[in-house]
Amino acid sequence: MKKIILIVSLFLLLTGCGLIDTIAPTSEQPTEPSSIAPASEQSTEPSSAEPKESSETPVPQEKTEFSMEDVVVGSIKYGASREEVEAVFGEPASTNSYTEGATGSRITEYTYKNGNEISFKTMEEEKDPILYWVKIVTDDLKTARGLGVGSSKSDVLASFKNDNLDGRILYAARTKKMNESETIITPPRGYIADEPDEEGRTEIHYDVPVEPYENESDAEEFWYIPHGMIRFSIKNEKVVEYSWIVGAMAE
Repeated sequence: MKKIILIVSLFLLLTGCGLIDTIAPTSEQPTEPSSIAPASEQSTEPSSAEPKESSETPVPQEKTEFSMEDVVVGSIKYGASREEVEAVFGEPASTNSYTEGATGSRITEYTYKNGNEISFKTMEEEKDPILYWVKIVTDDLKTARGLGVGSSKSDVLASFKNDNLDGRILYAARTKKMNESETIITPPRGYIADEPDEEGRTEIHYDVPVEPYENESDAEEFWYIPHGMIRFSIKNEKVVEYSWIVGAMAE
């Protein structure tokens, strides 16, 4: 009996001193709610780091007039040397040289097996011949605006300024009606040739002075002033050939 009383007394003494913790069973411990919601309850709003579609309507770029920057074939520009041309296009199949009667300039023509033609001119103020004329009939050589053989007529018209002045005149610095059948249009200009040629091809022309006209007289007599000129030959609504040249329209 004394032994039992002793054990009980010892138990009360230990609990009174706090030496025995009262730990709830694991099944009764409180659980903290998770800070991450279940997948079905997570927010579906896009992260601020994700790109958002713009609601602004893009402004279409205005098409520009033909310029001297467009006088390009592939990577070669007007004024390139024979060495520069040959480095890109290779040796021609044949050449022909002659002196131009009106100007006294020396002309050298290159003809390639694929039908492309390139001409050089020795200008009075230049010692070496420079590229001034090309005719392209293959689809691998493009203009500065990516146009070439195989491009559609609509592609050409959409690549340059088009005020559609009368259906034939695309744009012009000025127009002057001489009579019922003749209208003079002053460069910079773009226009569609009146009638198809004997092969059924029509041409789209773009012309620009090499240097801006200095005065009214230049504008009136523009035929005698050097211009950059490009021609797109169209058949069945496709470009079948294009050419450009730099020089006076009348020599």
